Amino acid sequence: MLGARRRCGRLTATRRGDAKGSDVQSLRECYDTNSYRRAIARGCEAAEIPSWSPNQLRHSAATRIRKEMGIEVAQAVLGHRQLETTQVYAEVNQDRAVEAMERLG
Repeated sequence: MLGARRRCGRLTATRRGDAKGSDVQSLRECYDTNSYRRAIARGCEAAEIPSWSPNQLRHSAATRIRKEMGIEVAQAVLGHRQLETTQVYAEVNQDRAVEAMERLG
């Protein structure tokens, strides 16, 4: 939350339009999830690379945490009350399932 307060304490550096002021949008108080997503999409387009979204980072982190530390830890880190919600974010580790079945016979 501290980072969010810092961001809201300054104006964003992004404006649309040219230096002469045509079609210039006003600066926002702080970034929100949509402004981050749009900035990433524009940057990907400008760099001519495949577009991605910030939510993909959450999914990747959840999958890694689940793989290394278990679903309960992933649930706690993501702040989910329901385990089912965490399962949407964290992909199942098929390797562990195969390993378990091999050990159990």
